[in-house]
Amino acid sequence: MKNRLLGLISGLTVSFLGLLTIITSYFAVSILLFFIGIFFLVLGILLVILIQSLNIFLMDKELNVEMLKKSGLTIVECPKCCKQNVLQDIFCVHCGERLGIDDEIQEKHIT
Repeated sequence: MKNRLLGLISGLTVSFLGLLTIITSYFAVSILLFFIGIFFLVLGILLVILIQSLNIFLMDKELNVEMLKKSGLTIVECPKCCKQNVLQDIFCVHCGERLGIDDEIQEKHIT
């Protein structure tokens, strides 16, 4: 969590510095500063998008077991990585192993 916040702040800082460089290029009448500012602005925006995408990707793998149980879904452990998954899924969200519906998995389901 701390690393994600640090990455987000650094991306916003790079974008802000790019914006300041663009403004400075206007007053200094320098085309070189303008292009440097554009470069840093785009770099900062891409860094923020990358950090936010990574956050969404990592949050997608976290299961809220209590909410899933309230919804009536069955929670099982993956036979390969032993992490919790929803029985109705075809593949494990952590390792990609196929979650077959056989007697062994049905007996291991967490109630």
